[in-house]
Amino acid sequence: MNKLKHSATAELILKTVLFGSEDKSSKHLVSSDARHLSREMAYHVIRYPEVFLFAIKNRFIRWSIRLFEKILNKGFILHVISRKNYIEKLALEALRKGYTQIVIIGAGYDTLGMRLARTHRDITCLEIDHPSTQILKENALKSHLSSNFTFISADLSETSLTEVLQHNANFDATKKTVVIIEGVLMYLTEHNVTSLLNELFHLFKTLDLIFTFMDKKPDGTIKFTSAHPAVICWLDRVQERFLWGIAKDEIFLKMNTIGFSNISVFDRTAFIAEFFKNIEPFPILAEGEMICHSCK
Repeated sequence: MNKLKHSATAELILKTVLFGSEDKSSKHLVSSDARHLSREMAYHVIRYPEVFLFAIKNRFIRWSIRLFEKILNKGFILHVISRKNYIEKLALEALRKGYTQIVIIGAGYDTLGMRLARTHRDITCLEIDHPSTQILKENALKSHLSSNFTFISADLSETSLTEVLQHNANFDATKKTVVIIEGVLMYLTEHNVTSLLNELFHLFKTLDLIFTFMDKKPDGTIKFTSAHPAVICWLDRVQERFLWGIAKDEIFLKMNTIGFSNISVFDRTAFIAEFFKNIEPFPILAEGEMICHSCK
């Protein structure tokens, strides 16, 4: 990632959510609150936001975008929308079990933390991201912040997560904490991922960890199964190439070795069963990225 610019992939995900909020196949999965906050961010993040927001309402343009997606990475839009909803489902389950603190690492332009803080005033929510990405989000949504939500601007490549959190007065390591890392770890090296997971395990007394990871194929490739080579070229151009992935059966060993328990992995099969079980034929979701859920 270019440290002087906001994340290009974070902007892509914001556009994906906004498109999903208008498309009949996915708009039932984008809440009105998420749609509203995402539209607010569009005016600070997307070039020519009025044009983009108008365009995605047009049936022909949406058809063209779906065709473009089919060529470049078939099922990517529904995958992103489903992934976000499944993470929200897991987070809400943890809150119902008495967890009182949420820490989101590398949230990009996602709205989950802010929405949970507004609907659960008894929790503390902290969102950590790189300054170049977070400043745009903070400027866009500062009028929507609740008192129990905190932005923390930090470059975790230069400062440890523990140091960043312990210097914030709103953080309490003794609280039962949900940590969410969505769409981030694939951009880190194997060493940095392992270090971060170990740091999280030792930082919190009680932890519910939710993160996404890319599947690593036997030949070593790390990508969505349906991704066109042009996608890899674009990731290289914006300096956000996938660096880390792990096979589904290996993630259990990795997490157990660190000390985590109750490890579960959710993929497109789980997403379809949860959100599209009454739809036939089943929709196509991109394969290659999964959610890992574990506890301490």
